[in-house]
Amino acid sequence: MSIILLSFSTIFINMYNVKASEKKEENLIDNENLGKLMKYDAVTDTTTEVNMDEIKEILNSKSNYKSSNDSLYCEGYSSQGTMSNIFNHTQSLSLVDNLQRVPNVNVFPYTAICKIQHSKGTGSGVLVGKNVLLTAAHVVYDEDNNNQKFEGWLAKSGFSNHSFKDKSGWSQVYYYDNWMQTHNWQADLAICILNDPIGDGCYMGFQNLGDSLLNSLPGVTSVGYPKERESAMHPYYSKGKVKSTSNYYFTTDCYCTEGLSGGPMINDETGFVLGINQGRDMLNTSQRTMRITSDVFNLLSSLR
Repeated sequence: MSIILLSFSTIFINMYNVKASEKKEENLIDNENLGKLMKYDAVTDTTTEVNMDEIKEILNSKSNYKSSNDSLYCEGYSSQGTMSNIFNHTQSLSLVDNLQRVPNVNVFPYTAICKIQHSKGTGSGVLVGKNVLLTAAHVVYDEDNNNQKFEGWLAKSGFSNHSFKDKSGWSQVYYYDNWMQTHNWQADLAICILNDPIGDGCYMGFQNLGDSLLNSLPGVTSVGYPKERESAMHPYYSKGKVKSTSNYYFTTDCYCTEGLSGGPMINDETGFVLGINQGRDMLNTSQRTMRITSDVFNLLSSLR
């Protein structure tokens, strides 16, 4: 069994096979006001509602996540064994210069960070399973064109200056119907089932974290492909701290700009994905991140 160390540079990544606790944690984030989770299958061109009772049955048989105090977490995996130490947190840089170029995309977790390319632009995403990618709904569907799926959509892992580890399109997408109906940014999340297992050698862990632990984190890191830097030809990261929390999202002082949407916000202590970046808040002063709700956590765990 792997041991989670508080020093992120020494985390050894393996999948847990620990019996999940059935106890509902008091402060974990629920899903009740985000609408229904839906599944679109591009092969059959059908849309169905996700049956969360069936998902829980699948989890009971797989038992691949762990409960601890005010947190649920499911670990990542890397054939390289250890993560890069880039997320060691010291202090937040100013909002002006807090965007740094990733020095080496060939080490985990950067091999699990994806540049998303489609007919109308670019975005970011993160592999959380062999063929499971987490991103924002507006990176998959065109909200300005009747929610049509973007043509030519590809996820490219470890992308840097036209080279990349692997690439794939998607065959299925999970999303909140609330976002499709109203484009409510609080429901701006998508889970893509990729055609190919481009995360076979590495994928990140994820975490459903309660308010008290989220607010007490020493630091978080945002990663993605900003359009304003090298025209999104290389990944950048931004360090920061949690500024505020709400039911379905939290804000940080990490740098925010076009192209980072869909990229992960990462817990510096554990290396787990805490949520997906969406954009700036209404005051244009903070990075806004959609939290991984309990239903999304369960769904992601069942797809492993």
